[in-house]
Parts: sequence; structure tokens; C-alpha cells
Amino acid sequence: LAYKTLIRPTLEYANIIWDPFTQVGINRLQRIQNKAVRFIFNAYRKASVSELSKQLGFVPVQERNRICRLRFLFQLIKGQYKINVEEYITFSTGYATRGRTPLTITPYQPRINVFKFSFFPRTIVEWNGLPYEIINQDSVSAFVSALCFE
Repeated sequence: LAYKTLIRPTLEYANIIWDPFTQVGINRLQRIQNKAVRFIFNAYRKASVSELSKQLGFVPVQERNRICRLRFLFQLIKGQYKINVEEYITFSTGYATRGRTPLTITPYQPRINVFKFSFFPRTIVEWNGLPYEIINQDSVSAFVSALCFE
């Protein structure tokens, strides 16, 4: 409980924007969660952190950040924020095929890693990889539930 109320909010503050893309950054965040899990169970050496995390229902940091980014994009597309989405997102036009749906977004063509791994280019690639049944949900809670059981 203390981890979820004191530590996790600090780690996840603005994670949609500054979510690390290098393995070093991801490992640093995951290490903090792993230390908290070991502390909660008072198991500092030989216990498997992944098993203990499953018992607590903790999702790896990288997956949790991915869900947060996709949830934010879903909310943008559904008009839940007062942001002109058309400035940042262009839906693909043309015929719907197996790989293209009415909600497929035209990906950015970034040249440098700083932009390539920023919110829109990174999340749009992940969004386009989701099945239509997931992205066509009516509510945010249904979308997140479908994402978690993907």
C-alpha cells in the first residue's frame, strides 16, 4: 500500500511524456520496483522478484508505461481532452484491409532517436499494432481491460 501511494506516483509522474526508451533507463525504474517488492516480502536475496510481483499483482514498469501511453492516445482520439488531435494525428485513408482499419494512424517518419521514441511516434506504432477489437472499445475502462488481457 505504501509503495502504491508514495513511491509509484513519483515514478509515474508524467511517464507518458518522459517514459525512458533505453534499456538503462527502463532497468533503473524496474530496479526501484524490484527493491520495493523485496522490501514488502522481506525477501532480500534468493526469492524470485517476478514471482513476488505476480503475487502482488504488479505489472513490469515498461508494460505499465505502455498501457498509460495507449490509454492517453485512446482518450485523445475519443475527444476527452481539449486538444486539437488533427494537429498531431492523421488517420490513414484508403481501403480497410487486414492491417488497416478506420482507426489506423499514419505513422511519423522520424530521423533521430530523440523524436523516434517520443510520445506520438512511439505510441502510434504500438497503436497500429493493436487488434481492431481493442481499439474500437467505447470506454476507457473497457479499452484498458482489453489491453491488459491482450
